[in-house]
Amino acid sequence: MQQSGSNLPKPGHFALGASNEPDPYEASRTPTWPGAHDRPQRALEPGQVPRGYVSVMAFGISLGANVVLLASLLALLVLSHAGISSPGEAAGQTPPGLALGSPTVTSHPTASPTTGWLQVAPSSVQLGCDGSQRSQTVVLQNTGPATVRWQAAFSLSEQQAGVSLSPQQGELAAGATVSLQIQNTTRASGRQGTSGRNGVVSFTPTTPDAGASASLAYTTVGCH
Repeated sequence: MQQSGSNLPKPGHFALGASNEPDPYEASRTPTWPGAHDRPQRALEPGQVPRGYVSVMAFGISLGANVVLLASLLALLVLSHAGISSPGEAAGQTPPGLALGSPTVTSHPTASPTTGWLQVAPSSVQLGCDGSQRSQTVVLQNTGPATVRWQAAFSLSEQQAGVSLSPQQGELAAGATVSLQIQNTTRASGRQGTSGRNGVVSFTPTTPDAGASASLAYTTVGCH
């Protein structure tokens, strides 16, 4: 039996009276969404940074801070292993659990390099030929805390010294003094006489801790 062409369904349309059930072909198709490039982009205002964008400067600052922090931690570890004391220990604080023993201090009497225990007064004299000018008295004192033995020494030889001293050696207790007599023995020679002598008498301590010697300078004139 031949069917009329008007009764055939048109493409894309269902015939009248056809079933309302969905087409299995249409149901199996997966819906598609517009891609990232197909989405509408909103225009950025001047100076606005896109979302999710990190500036190079911010990244550099963050990286630098992390490097400094790591270097500080490594330095602390090195210092702790090297045994360097903490600021509290450097200030004199005792670390917990560490007891300090009582230090033993031994005191020794000492004298400065330029000023010793022995002192002489006056420190210089001028000796003449008449009365009190020919012989004078000086005082030697031990200013140290212990007994000192001493001995006199002349800067010139005995023949050229031109003076005599009495006593020339002895022992002085701490704080004690002794009177010394120095006399002019310089002799004039010839009609014009001599110009005198200039010398120094040193009072040298034999005790090592007594320090430097005491010195007495003298000047003499020639006497007949």
